[in-house]
Amino acid sequence: AATKRKGTDALRRCENNHQESFRENARRVG
Repeated sequence: AATKRKGTDALRRCENNHQESFRENARRVG
């Protein structure tokens, strides 16, 4: 369970990073 939670946390962090970069790109383009 701990390993699963750790993986989910990493996934969420990666998704957050992706979303932030996407938002920055949109701001740069728009």
